[in-house]
Amino acid sequence: MIWIALASLVVAIGTLIAMWCIYFLERGERAKRGEEKRNKGIEKGMKRESVAQELKAPSDYMKHGNAEYRKGNYDEAIKYYDKAIELEKNYVYAWVSKGYALRRLGRNEEVLNAYEKAIELRESKSKNDPNTAWIWDLKGYTLRKLKQYKKAEKSFKKAEELRSQK
Repeated sequence: MIWIALASLVVAIGTLIAMWCIYFLERGERAKRGEEKRNKGIEKGMKRESVAQELKAPSDYMKHGNAEYRKGNYDEAIKYYDKAIELEKNYVYAWVSKGYALRRLGRNEEVLNAYEKAIELRESKSKNDPNTAWIWDLKGYTLRKLKQYKKAEKSFKKAEELRSQK
């Protein structure tokens, strides 16, 4: 009798796991289709020259940079982020996004410079801003990748210190 109950429980758990897997697979497919639609919207009938003519605000360049990043075109994304930075020197998120793209290309020294610039800009507005903690974490991860462990530790401590102020 116990074996029958145990077997039924195993079947129920297996069914639950299968249903869960199907749910997450379908969810991933829906997300993928949504991303493809967004990318097609940017690509649809646009040549690089016409895109450049349509972009005016730094946020426009950020949107296109993010689209290129999602497609894995990191060098192209960096060009858009650089243009956003050129138009708005204090654009913290453009510096951070540029850091992400550079990290994907393995250019860690440049990543570090981008994150340091983002921190500098953020702290010029508000010293010890708790919302800067995440950038300090990114800097710490980059320093760790560069095997600068003492500096990485300081960066993580600074992030923790900022988070404790919230």
